[in-house]
Amino acid sequence: MKHCALVSFIMVFISAALRCTTNSAGVDPGGSEITNGILVAINGLAAAGVPVAAYPECYVRGVSDGSSVIHTVTDSDGKFELPIDSGNWNLLAVDTANQVGFFMSGVGPKASLGTIRLDSLGSIAGTVRKRGELTDGVQLFVYCTGTPLRSEIALGDSTFRFESVPKGSYSLGIARSEQIGCEPGIDCHPSSGSGGVPLGDLIVTPGGETLLDTAVNVVDIGTF
Repeated sequence: MKHCALVSFIMVFISAALRCTTNSAGVDPGGSEITNGILVAINGLAAAGVPVAAYPECYVRGVSDGSSVIHTVTDSDGKFELPIDSGNWNLLAVDTANQVGFFMSGVGPKASLGTIRLDSLGSIAGTVRKRGELTDGVQLFVYCTGTPLRSEIALGDSTFRFESVPKGSYSLGIARSEQIGCEPGIDCHPSSGSGGVPLGDLIVTPGGETLLDTAVNVVDIGTF
């Protein structure tokens, strides 16, 4: 059983493995099923009380089972542990109070992440020039597999924005809003649907804004 299951005009739903990637973490073959690390803030001090979340690589917010996400918070020494039993996961930590965070892909069980430096958060802003008409009530949404990043584009709108995004390489996709939702335990990975086209990789830099301007044919955008 599988874990879980900016855009261009008319594209059939999106994605054969849209993934967000930065540096991948190595795996220690020994020890308990715990992935651990320590977060160090920009000023060199341990980052206490920072939320850290692990997302299955095929996670899509609003489509996948939300209970599959693993949450924890760093302790007073900035340390954290995650009970990862199998598979590869993407780690995301965002400290909105201090506007710092990190993103890491390909993290598996028993990985010792060592010390992780938090960088200033960036953002992604995009414009989707739609060719064709959407039916009333139908929305498009831009998403990034393996992260909680998702933004709706309603009828008559053409822009989206992701705030508080850690540095890294992100692959974005687009889909329709109809038939959203999957039963727990059902494969909701975009590649299990009608197929699609990735919208390209974007690089987010610390404190920077990444812009995307693209066109998409509405009739080619599929659903999950």
